Amino acid sequence: ALCLEDSDERIGDMARLFFSEFRLKQQGMLLYNLLPDMVGRLSAAQLEEAKFRRIIKFVFNFVDKVKQTDALVDKLCQRFRTTDDARQWRDIAFCLAQLALSDKGARKLLEDHNFKSFASKL
Repeated sequence: ALCLEDSDERIGDMARLFFSEFRLKQQGMLLYNLLPDMVGRLSAAQLEEAKFRRIIKFVFNFVDKVKQTDALVDKLCQRFRTTDDARQWRDIAFCLAQLALSDKGARKLLEDHNFKSFASKL
């Protein structure tokens, strides 16, 4: 994912092509399964916030299934509980904001165990 922001334009183009093709594997399940770890590693890498956001916006554009979006709410909320770093909290919150939440996804976000994981970080 870091290659999306490489200074060599050809590498960035190849990375975009890679993700475009990778999302087609197993109906997007491979990419979906990797997203929480990708978010965690990118956030822990302490990238410039603008770079992090561009990468996340690009990759999250491939999350187009409602069921996957709803499940990512739970997975991202779990990440709030596993870190004490304010920068990572902002990064996770940004990721949640990129999801087109369904009614079910919004309810999941407000479920007691999820809400408690991020309420104190607001």
